[in-house]
Formats: sequence, structure tokens, C-alpha cells
Amino acid sequence: MYLYLRVEVHLAVESRTRVSSYFELVNWMYLHLRVDLHIGTRTQCRSLQTPSRYPLSY
Repeated sequence: MYLYLRVEVHLAVESRTRVSSYFELVNWMYLHLRVDLHIGTRTQCRSLQTPSRYPLSY
């Protein structure tokens, strides 16, 4: 996780030095979308592995 954050910060700083702000925006969106997808798949796998004691519908 620490290494991933370091890479993200490095990419953000590197894109800031460039002139194109569009590239920075796309880069930021791509990184955060990847993080969201990664967290989503991890929680889905975890919920599938653990037996559900509580029903999902309230």
C-alpha cells in the first residue's frame, strides 16, 4: 500500500510538471477508478468467502 501511494504521488507530481492539465485530469481519474475497482473486487471476494450471518435486505 505504501509503495502504491508513493507511485501515485510520483505520477501526480510528474504530471503537474507537464503543461497539459488534461493529461493530469485523465491520470487522476484513471488512478482513482483503479483504486475503486480494486477495493470493490476485494470486498466482494471477502463477502463471498465469509458465510453471511446477516441478510443483505433490511
